[in-house]
Amino acid sequence: MVAARGVNVPEVLENVHRTVDALRSQLPPGVTLITVHDRSEVIGRIQATLGRALLEELAVLVLVVLLFLLSPRAAAVPLLTLPMVLLLTFGAMRLLGVPATLMSLGGIGIALGMAVDAEVVALEACHRRLERLSPSAPAGERRSALLEAAGTFAPAILTSLLITALSFLPVLGFGGETGRLLRPLAVSKTLVIAAAALVAVTLGPALRDRLLRAPVVPEFSNPLTAGLVRLYRPFVQVALRRPGWTLAIAGAAVLSCLPLLPGLGREFLPRIDEGDLLSMPTTLPGPPSATWPWSGLMSAASTTSYSLPTSKTRLPVLTRSSTQRAPAAT
Repeated sequence: MVAARGVNVPEVLENVHRTVDALRSQLPPGVTLITVHDRSEVIGRIQATLGRALLEELAVLVLVVLLFLLSPRAAAVPLLTLPMVLLLTFGAMRLLGVPATLMSLGGIGIALGMAVDAEVVALEACHRRLERLSPSAPAGERRSALLEAAGTFAPAILTSLLITALSFLPVLGFGGETGRLLRPLAVSKTLVIAAAALVAVTLGPALRDRLLRAPVVPEFSNPLTAGLVRLYRPFVQVALRRPGWTLAIAGAAVLSCLPLLPGLGREFLPRIDEGDLLSMPTTLPGPPSATWPWSGLMSAASTTSYSLPTSKTRLPVLTRSSTQRAPAAT
């Protein structure tokens, strides 16, 4: 069963499940109707992967903020801003008619990292301004410090997000199969970036104003930060004293990677683990039907599939294809 383009696939699958369940009760004794491949299981796994990725990013972000800023209040800010970015993204996708497909959800997962980076930069800038204030500083002085911090990071954050969004706009001009596959990814990624930029200048400052309070632990009073600075400071000083050598070494490192490019391989789409194995062996064009060992091929394929311990359902199908793109579709 193939769904029409643009329909709500989960809703279609739910109706199919109800219809199949109704048909099972009408089958004669000894006849069983089984499901060989159910796309709803793939959709469920995709949604679970996106949810797990969001939780992992939130956990890592909170851990990093706690380790370097030593402020539970600062760690609470991204717990509120990132879910809002997702809600705005899904709302915009609904308004624009962008379906929640594998590619669009993948674009959301990719772009969430940029939203995380923007929030970390904002928190660190505000933290540096607040560490200069005394514990008894009035609320107006604290707010002025936060406004000064916003003036330093807001233009840089918005510019970087804008450049990233513009870099994906050429994908929207792709046509054919490439455009149909990659356009949802580019649109969803752009929507996440736009939502992150909107939250960075609206909800984010309000939350930082309510949650960030002086006094805060100074940056170099944190043993972890002080140790890392002592570790990388000699390398930075050498790079600044010898900029020519630094650029030459970096250029040589890039050139040394060029011989590896031919061996990287090329794939139109990344490998996707859907949890189901679909084997489609294709014979040479036009084999003689009378002399070709069809039964031997089917028997070998069945034997191989039955030997897999994780295989629960096997359905060998023998078809003649009229297209080179989908041998198992006809």
